[in-house]
Amino acid sequence: MTLVATTSRFFRLYILSPEAFIVFIVLLVLYNSLTHVKPIWQVVQKAKVKLQLKWRGQKNVANIDGEPPDDKPKASWQLRRENVAIYAIQGRRPHMEDRFNVVNDFEHTNTSIYGIFDGHGGEVIFVLNLF
Repeated sequence: MTLVATTSRFFRLYILSPEAFIVFIVLLVLYNSLTHVKPIWQVVQKAKVKLQLKWRGQKNVANIDGEPPDDKPKASWQLRRENVAIYAIQGRRPHMEDRFNVVNDFEHTNTSIYGIFDGHGGEVIFVLNLF
């Protein structure tokens, strides 16, 4: 057999077979799912965080006896600088989750930028919502 006949036979038997077509379609669907839809790990991560928040939130409600929860020392932040004053107090969560950012006189344009980020769920939520 010649090289052309051998190559033609190879393509007909292996490349143009129904099995190869099915494998191609499956790979195409997987590629499309992983690149154009939110990756599965992000969905799993969000579900995990929601469950953790649900479980943690019920611990802080009240004891069975009706007594208030333990009074733990609360964290607080404050900043006074030029035309900015910021004060934050830790709420019911186990640690402080609030963040802030202040940029005064951005690149000498008399423009200031203030950012206050309420923690609701911690750093994991902040990172997930960025992307």
